Amino acid sequence: MTLVPLVAGSRASILDDDAGAMRLVGYPLGRRGSQNGEPGVTLQALLGSPRARILHALDEPSTNNRLAAVLETVPSAATHHVTALVSAGLAVRDRSGGGLLVRRTARGDALIALYERD
Repeated sequence: MTLVPLVAGSRASILDDDAGAMRLVGYPLGRRGSQNGEPGVTLQALLGSPRARILHALDEPSTNNRLAAVLETVPSAATHHVTALVSAGLAVRDRSGGGLLVRRTARGDALIALYERD
């Protein structure tokens, strides 16, 4: 996946999806970083608020039920957002002790770091 910063305005975006695999994401430049534990505004614009919140919650491997609690929604909604993060290479699902855990990938860590720089 290639991330492309855009200077076309705060509402600009580009998504290039090829057979379910995200290839290119253009995102608006803006305020970076997080405040009060919430994902940065630009990261929310890039991923959407639920996916940005999930990505931040994956500081440690988590169950789908825990991620649903973070979003204050049902597990199937969390699954939908996790699937999108997995497709983008930002998260992976791992079997562990009979359970399924979701964890952030190195790409997801790099994206978080990009938006948390001051």
